[in-house]
Order: sequence, then structure tokens, then C-alpha cells
Amino acid sequence: MGGIMFLSIVAAYAEERRFYFGADLGVAAVNDVQLDEIDGTGQYTAKLDAGPRLSLSSGYNFYEWFSARVELSVIQNKIQSSGDSYYWQVPFLANFEFRLPNKSRFVPLIGGGPGAVYRNFYRNDVGQFARGHLSEVTFAWQVYGGLRYRISDRCSVGVLYRYPDLPSSGESEFEWNSDLGQTTRVTGTRTQSVSVSFGMKF
Repeated sequence: MGGIMFLSIVAAYAEERRFYFGADLGVAAVNDVQLDEIDGTGQYTAKLDAGPRLSLSSGYNFYEWFSARVELSVIQNKIQSSGDSYYWQVPFLANFEFRLPNKSRFVPLIGGGPGAVYRNFYRNDVGQFARGHLSEVTFAWQVYGGLRYRISDRCSVGVLYRYPDLPSSGESEFEWNSDLGQTTRVTGTRTQSVSVSFGMKF
């Protein structure tokens, strides 16, 4: 009897601890990006259109209420009134997620964590002031929250809100009015996104 009880407890515990894979697609809005020329007077503020965000994540559900996972995303925002010019972000983040178990199929959740982001500011207006590109890898963190609906014990869909924050960059070379190689700093960016997600435990 003791052995049967022990095995049933282990089986139930193992059922809660499953690997997880998720994907979501949504829209991301970014605050204005400002470039400051360190050794001169150049300054440019880029206004960005909302753009697409795609995220993939994988992790481990330690308990019904807690999991740890890594997330890779791609975010693209077009620079307004600037032709074929974009601001890209590729965050790679470690997230810790807390869920509220309940008897319904709807599961509220919050999460967040630190990581790194590759970002690229590219402005391609020939003959215009502040033309060129900057790229770097920088520290970032994010918080998120949302609601998932359990389709089955293994599959779920939901809606997520994310808020990743990037600090100001280090110094990089940029072109100011055809003057190459000017040391320039990019302000930090804050991104807000809403996406529809799909998740599977296995």
C-alpha cells in the first residue's frame, strides 16, 4: 500500500513538471529614439510606427504555479517619414513566470526577467541629416502579464502584454550629414506589445 501511494504521488508530481514550448505573434509600439552626437551638436529624434513582434519560448514547468523559460523575439518598427528605414530589436531573455491555479480554464499570469538584446537602428535617406546605422548588444529586462485559456491538459491559447526596457547605448559610429564616423549615443527604448500566444506542454 505504501509503495502504491508513493508511486501515485511521484506520478502526480511528474505530471505537473513538464517541458513547455510557446509562440506568439502581435504588435509592438516603441517610444521615440533619440541620437546624440557626442563630439558635436548633431541630434535627431526618430518617431517609430507600430510594428510586428514574433516570439518563441521554451522552458520547464516546475509546479502548476511556477515555471522558468527562455524567450527569443524579433521586433521591427519602421521609422516614420524616412523611406526604407527601420529599428530592429532581437531580445533573448530569461523569464520566471507565476500563474494562479484555479478550477476554471482561464489562468492569469505574470512574469519577467533579464537578458540581452541585439538592436539595429538603420536610416537610409540619401542626402538627409543623420543617415546611417548603429548596431549593438545591450542589457535589457522585461515584465509581462496576461491570461491563458486551457484548451486541454497540454495546449493553451492566450493574450499577453509585454514591457521590455533597454538602457541607453554605449558610443557607436554614425554618419551625420555625410560626415562619417561620428561618435553617437542612442537613448534607451521602452517597448509595449500585445500578442496572441499558443503554448504546449510535453
